[in-house]
Amino acid sequence: MLQETIHNLADRIRKANVLIFNTGAGMSADSGIPTYRGEDGTWGRLEKEFNQPVTEIMTPQFIRENPLFMWKRFSTGMARSKQIQPHAGYYLLHNWTNRLRLPYFAVTSNVDRQFAQAGFAEERIYEVHGAGGFLQCTVPCWNRCGQCDYSVVSLRDRTKRRKITQMP
Repeated sequence: MLQETIHNLADRIRKANVLIFNTGAGMSADSGIPTYRGEDGTWGRLEKEFNQPVTEIMTPQFIRENPLFMWKRFSTGMARSKQIQPHAGYYLLHNWTNRLRLPYFAVTSNVDRQFAQAGFAEERIYEVHGAGGFLQCTVPCWNRCGQCDYSVVSLRDRTKRRKITQMP
């Protein structure tokens, strides 16, 4: 049964006019990036820490009222993302795009930039929730997103010293 399913899928891919990869947290979990859902997921840990639903924690008001907490979350995620490499599955998909020479798009709800790191063309990646490593002011003091080239080590240091008062 499984073998038949694999052959059927391979046949459909060979006959395709375009490839669309639609991925979420499960794709990045294999690279060691934690998922949001579940008791051990990021949201589950937040709900335990604050003893309330994540829908009441991760709101614009909460973020404005707890900037130090949010910068700590951001800097920890950035540090982790800089160390993690895409797993073989990303490269397998990228190899398909090269071998089949079809137009393709990678649509992902992940913010970890794993598709870009695996060699997918930036203009062929749609990151539904945005991309980690980019900042946009909430005030707004500027109207665009900018890549964060701010030192993650320095950012983590500043959060430990409670010195986050503005955008880096």
